[in-house]
Amino acid sequence: MEAQLTFTPDYAFFTLRDPEHDAAVNSAAAIAAARRDVAASTGYEVYVCCAQDRLAVHATVSDSPPSDTTWWQIVHGLRLACPSGELRLGDVTGQATAITLPSGPGPYEVDVYHRSRETAVRRINELRQQSPNGRLNEDDLARHGGVEEYHMYLRPAPESS
Repeated sequence: MEAQLTFTPDYAFFTLRDPEHDAAVNSAAAIAAARRDVAASTGYEVYVCCAQDRLAVHATVSDSPPSDTTWWQIVHGLRLACPSGELRLGDVTGQATAITLPSGPGPYEVDVYHRSRETAVRRINELRQQSPNGRLNEDDLARHGGVEEYHMYLRPAPESS
């Protein structure tokens, strides 16, 4: 299973959640933790805070980790309840994709791999410096989009005793 989305998340964050859950429960604490640690979970929703909000980011949800983890940083073991077996990856304003989990409903663990966050911020700063008025050109933003990447490795959580 693999789903991908390249988009510019509104408010510089995106989430992964079961659409049947009330996503707002404990969201303020999770967003604060994600701003500090890149990703955090309420147990019902995984929040991922991006390094910037102008360039598109590339997000992947998969049942396997990236094939080469050399350049990735990782946030391990976030919990995610999924009673419907369906997930939504996207931002709060509707840029999203639906995912059907082959393992079906149940509790999951999510590892969030991320890379090139600093590169994305550096590119935005370079584009601003190159612009005569400091404004970012939409064509330049599109050309440099997707450099900031996230890979969410999702797997059924082990039974707790």
